Order: sequence, then structure tokens, then C-alpha cells
Amino acid sequence: MLIYNTLNKRLSIFAASIIFILITSIPTLAIELETTSDREIDANLTLVSNNSININEIKVLITDARNFRIPSGNSIIEKIGRIKGMLNVNGLKYSGKLDMYKDMQGTYIVNSIPIENYVKSVVMSELSDDWSFEALKTQAVIARTYAVNHILTKPNSLYHLTSSTDNQMYKGGQGSAMVSRAVDITAGEVLTYDGKVIVAYYHSTSSGKTEIPDEVFHKHYPYLKSVKSDDSLSPMSSWTREIPYSDFEAAVNIKDVYQVTIYSHTLTGRVRSLKISGSDKDAIIETKDLRKLLGWKTLPSTMFKIEETSDKGITLKGSGYGHGVGLSQWGALKMSRDGENYRKILSHYYPGTTIKLYDDL
Repeated sequence: MLIYNTLNKRLSIFAASIIFILITSIPTLAIELETTSDREIDANLTLVSNNSININEIKVLITDARNFRIPSGNSIIEKIGRIKGMLNVNGLKYSGKLDMYKDMQGTYIVNSIPIENYVKSVVMSELSDDWSFEALKTQAVIARTYAVNHILTKPNSLYHLTSSTDNQMYKGGQGSAMVSRAVDITAGEVLTYDGKVIVAYYHSTSSGKTEIPDEVFHKHYPYLKSVKSDDSLSPMSSWTREIPYSDFEAAVNIKDVYQVTIYSHTLTGRVRSLKISGSDKDAIIETKDLRKLLGWKTLPSTMFKIEETSDKGITLKGSGYGHGVGLSQWGALKMSRDGENYRKILSHYYPGTTIKLYDDL
């Protein structure tokens, strides 16, 4: 719970309502708000012309993993005001423009910051400064590309991205000197295909080769192919999970699960779907959806086999972490340690793409 203490008397009418908000933080936090003349904002605004899009600034919805919620697409959002100073969320400090909004479902905070500052934070949040310099530069380009693509896709939305792993991990701050240098050296660089900024999917750890997007997102991108990836440096290159049947029962709402079997595979050898049998029904569940239902850590990837079965559950033996599409962060690290530069790494995972400056688009 956050307790808001405003020095502006014009906001006193909100004092009773601004008690519980989307995020949780330290027990008390004093926040001063500026008043605003804005009244209502459509959460689904779209822009017809790209000429007025500001790529140099990104809007991030600050979310908390313990209480994740985003505005619905048809919400009418009312702007309450702007937070003065810095926002502390569970030890994560956010600066820049911090605008507070509300709708019928709750209260939201959107952080607007320069795109390059955002990229520095993402690189530090996704990796760490002890990674090789070429790997850090690689992450800087794909994080920037991912962000710019979202800005161009929904320029006038309330926010472009969330601060969670549903998009890119953004923990505030700007990282170390090494991370800042990697971002500064690649400043403005994005990946393009046929002159357009690509959808730069990436993940933590592949399983010898990457997945095609058709299997995960049901979309085809010519620059996202299945390529070889050496992820031997990753702690998730091999894993074992024991999953009780009760977890499947809760995840997919099936009673008395007694059997789980592999139903189909993707072209790259990952498990596309499982058949879950219970006392009331059988169900075919896509594993990409099951990962979210069970939890990412419970089912780290879709590259696995059923090692053992019992009357209580199953034991999986697998490899990889994440959806498997696009660049593998640990694979990129291995390539960089083998002497490849960031441009070669990017061309390997995103074949056919070209690096351009977003100001030149």
C-alpha cells in the first residue's frame, strides 16, 4: 500500500480515493502531485500519421509482479496529476515524468523518459555489467528496437510498454558505467527489415536452436527463423522439474488429473501441446499457454520430455528458458566470448536485417 501525501490543496478531493493503487511499495511514501487540466483519455488512442511521433521518449506503465494489472482496451482514463520527484517501488527507483491516472478498476502510474535512458535501464535489468561488452551492445540494440517498434505501433496510447517481463524488464535507474557506454556507443541504432523497424523478440536461453514465431505468436516474420544457438553457458541449459497433478488441476481447471502426455511437437522439436486427462474431461493444452498458467519457473521452456510418471505427477527433463523466439541472450554471450561482435550476433539471430538510426527512418 502507498499512502500519498499531497501539498497541493486542489487535489484534496482525491485524498480519500488515492489509497490503494496498482503497485505496492514501502509502507509509506510521500508524493507531491501537480494538478492537471487533462480530464479524460482514451486508453486505445491511435495516430493516423507517423510524422508527429516522438521516438525519443517512451511511456512505461509501472507494474508490480505481486499485483499486476493493466487498463482494459476500452477504459476511459482520467489523469490525476504528476508526481514530483522520484518514485520508489519495492526498492526500485523511477525518475523522469511520472503521471498518475485512474479508471474504474484502479490507479496507474506511467513513467515517461528519454528512450536512451530507458534502454540503459533495460540492459542493466535484463543482463548484468559483468557480461561481455559486445553482448551488452547487442542487448542495447534489441531493447531499443523492441521499444521503438512499440512506440511506432501505438504512438498515442496511454503507455507503450509495461515494466515487467511481459514486455521488457525495466527497473529504473541507468545501470553501470559499462552498460551506459554500451548504450551510448550504439545510440539510436535499431534493427530494420525492408526499411521498417522489426519486432525484436528475444529470450533468455534457447535449446540448441531457436523457435519460429508461428508456433508461439501465430505470426510469421521473415527475419525470425530457427537458427542454431549455443547456450551452454546458461544455468538453464539443462533443468529438471517435478510437477504434481494438483498443479495441472489448478492451472487448467480439470478434476482429479491422472495422466499428462505429450500430444504434439513443433518443427524445431519443442512440445507444442500436452494432453491432460482427468476424471471429468480430457483437454489438449498448448504448452506456450500452460507455461504462463503454471508459472514461468515451473515450466521454463517448451523444450522437454517426460522423464517419469507416477500416481502423483510427472518429472520433466528439459532445456532453455523463455519462448525461444529471436535472440537468445545466453547464446549471444557465447558468441561474444567466441570473438563475434554485436553486429555479427544480431545478423545471426535476425537474418536479413539492417542496422539503422531511428532518426533516419
